[in-house]
Amino acid sequence: MQDKVIEELHSLELKLKRLGFKHATIEPFMQAIEFESFSLLNESLPGERLDNYFKFLNNKVDVISNQFVDRRKKSSEESRLWRHRANFQKSRIEGVMPDSEVSRALKFLIDKSFEL
Repeated sequence: MQDKVIEELHSLELKLKRLGFKHATIEPFMQAIEFESFSLLNESLPGERLDNYFKFLNNKVDVISNQFVDRRKKSSEESRLWRHRANFQKSRIEGVMPDSEVSRALKFLIDKSFEL
């Protein structure tokens, strides 16, 4: 099970680096999800929780990629619309993981995606 966690963490880190995020930017995010994912390993029946956890994280990284990096670079739409989309995604993250280190890190990455 630990090998799967390490593999998922590595995969997420590579996705973020391919998007153009610098190591210093994603390091707090990676540390937060590493801590939370290894904490989930200590719970009873961690398999399903870990699967759902990494599905959620992968989904949000894909959203950052598809909505806030790729599409915005191809578009001439004004930034107010992109800010609205970013705020919507951040509220969805907050609804699933309120007051979590990972939710703060995901919201930070969404904000940083505007600098890519």
